[in-house]
Amino acid sequence: MARFCAKLIDEKLMDAMYKVCYGKGEEKETGRGETCEVLKYLENELEDKKLFGGDNIGFVDIVASYIALWFGAIQEAIGSGTTDQTKISQVKQMN
Repeated sequence: MARFCAKLIDEKLMDAMYKVCYGKGEEKETGRGETCEVLKYLENELEDKKLFGGDNIGFVDIVASYIALWFGAIQEAIGSGTTDQTKISQVKQMN
């Protein structure tokens, strides 16, 4: 599962963020949707844990660490109100 999540972050989230930042029109909207989809999936994987690795920092935590660092920029890029704050609050708290 760790490899799947790491690949999801590295490929799908990065591609989606690229579309949001540099795409135009429909491509930008598609990127917004994909970004929210990946963040919600990651939130579900976190469940009630502080880290993806449970109590210890694991592979996915390292790969995902930039999300917490860049969360404000991600929110701004995808537009305020686009993400459901209650559903992705744990991803934001990882920093």
